[in-house]
Amino acid sequence: MAVVISIDPGSNCGVARFEDGKLVELADMTPVQLITFLVAKISGISLVIIEDSRMQSHLFAVSKKTKPVPLPVALNMARKVGQVDRLCSMIEAICIDSKTPLITISPKQKGAKVKAKEFKQITGWEGRPSEHIRHAAMVGW
Repeated sequence: MAVVISIDPGSNCGVARFEDGKLVELADMTPVQLITFLVAKISGISLVIIEDSRMQSHLFAVSKKTKPVPLPVALNMARKVGQVDRLCSMIEAICIDSKTPLITISPKQKGAKVKAKEFKQITGWEGRPSEHIRHAAMVGW
């Protein structure tokens, strides 16, 4: 059986599990829970797919309609992106160490955010998963 884990890493991580192409499980995890989960389960995983912030050089902090972001806000955002980048590096290291294939997808490649109603229509998933979980599932979809 092919088990694919897709991940939206962050301060709250969304995790989706696919078995033979079918979405079977969704979970919210902290970064520590995610790393613990991957280390414990990696031998049974066929493929890991992550939304990888390291693949995009710019941040979405300013739109054409708004003023520039104040320096303290920009520094805080940069710090958070750095934390996500580090988490992506840790996931990559676990995959390399275990020889588990890893696919990285940039936030832009993943596409636009999907609302709960759309998510149900696309995947057939019942319930109302968090935004992080929906992102994780769409990364693997």
